[in-house]
Amino acid sequence: MAPAAGMILNGYREKLSQLKAVSLVIRENRYRDFSIECPDLMDWVGLTIAHAEQVARPLTLAEVTSSIRKLETRHGMTSKVFARKWVTGSVDSSDDKWLWNELIALKAQMKGTV
Repeated sequence: MAPAAGMILNGYREKLSQLKAVSLVIRENRYRDFSIECPDLMDWVGLTIAHAEQVARPLTLAEVTSSIRKLETRHGMTSKVFARKWVTGSVDSSDDKWLWNELIALKAQMKGTV
């Protein structure tokens, strides 16, 4: 997603400058890909980088697990079933589903299973 977003945003700094604020949230491991695809924007933004931990306290494993359970209840399926559907592309890509996928990855990382 980062390279695709970079390609779209590249060359739009004049339009973005008309806004009072712009926040780009990019995973640290995707920053390089993003900056390669939109050098104009990255030159304009510069190196003003804040890590999520500077904005809010880190999520706990219990909070991530609780959020996943809520999504499982809301959508009537387990995370295992959801993950299979996500990989095969047989689930719509709503905001909830993107969040769910990220929470599953975060939980695995927190448990050290990645």
